[in-house]
Amino acid sequence: MYFQLKEGSGNILGFKIVGGITKKQKKQICQVLEKQIRESGKIRLFLVIEPHKPMDAESLLFDLNFTLTYSDNIERMAVIGNKVWEKTWVALYGLFSHIRTQYFDRSEIKGAWKWIHRDDLQDVS
Repeated sequence: MYFQLKEGSGNILGFKIVGGITKKQKKQICQVLEKQIRESGKIRLFLVIEPHKPMDAESLLFDLNFTLTYSDNIERMAVIGNKVWEKTWVALYGLFSHIRTQYFDRSEIKGAWKWIHRDDLQDVS
């Protein structure tokens, strides 16, 4: 399931994904993204991933793949997780999706919000 985060505003959209998302939920998220892209042009995503059970790379990539359709319109994406291996997979996902992507541990959530709001494209992790 997912929740839209109230901290997002303007061209920044935040979502918390808990225990994975279904195809129907992905469609709902995509409708939100499409609306914001129409309004803002480029968007930034802030995603908090909270699995109910141990997550593997395939599950993580499934939860992120809805962004591929909008990769030309996503300026950057912060992904917040809690596993060291997720950092590598998020980096690979960013490389292959052509979305500027940065992984943050839950302890770095303030830094993640700072990074997503920055006007320049330098990493702050």
